[in-house]
Amino acid sequence: MQSVSHDSQTADLLDEQYANMVQEEKVIYQNDEMSHKSLEKTTSHETFQQKPIKEKIYAKTQIHGTYLIGENEKGMYMVDQHAAQERINYEYYKEQFSHLDLTMQPLLVPLQFEYPMSEFLILEERKGILEKVGIYLEVFGEHGYILRNLPLWMKKIDENIFVDEMVQEILKKNHLDVVALQEHAIATLSCKASLKANTYLSPSDMQTIFDNLMRCENPYVCPHGRPTILFYSDYELEKLFKRVV
Repeated sequence: MQSVSHDSQTADLLDEQYANMVQEEKVIYQNDEMSHKSLEKTTSHETFQQKPIKEKIYAKTQIHGTYLIGENEKGMYMVDQHAAQERINYEYYKEQFSHLDLTMQPLLVPLQFEYPMSEFLILEERKGILEKVGIYLEVFGEHGYILRNLPLWMKKIDENIFVDEMVQEILKKNHLDVVALQEHAIATLSCKASLKANTYLSPSDMQTIFDNLMRCENPYVCPHGRPTILFYSDYELEKLFKRVV
């Protein structure tokens, strides 16, 4: 798939069609504002808003709460929303770790963790490496910890799941360097924060996924190698319906 310059009239028409679709569907979503705001946490990253879009694709609809359909003057696009969001998250978190900013934010409710004494003693020896991914555990009680802060850019994650994943990685591997732990953190954050199947999106949420996906360095596959987006040119669509030979 290669980017080409848009025909201005076609692009203007698509812009108008998309704007009309959004206006028509506002009524459907006006009673679901809180749900929509929660979805914004997983479909939008501020960093990505500053990157250029490789190719503009206009979101049209969603199928089975799992696949997104889009179009532009070149043809039709089908996106797996979970795989796409995983690619977006992966590139976002990879960039965060490559320029690691450990400016901390206090958690609204500190997290508490308790472990068997055998695991607690292992963590006491190895918890310094957790600080390299922004996890600062304070001893709390006889064999537990309390976590009061996390890096500011981690504000859109499930803190309990992330910390537990990192702790388990520390416990089960005798030799784990910082790079390996950071890679595991990126993979964990990418997957856990991604949209799941049967998650229904508003038109603006769908458009955000298309835009952010096309801001990625590699928008065509998820971190596991599965396709994120399929493309059918106008000719391929016409051929499928035997309108051309």
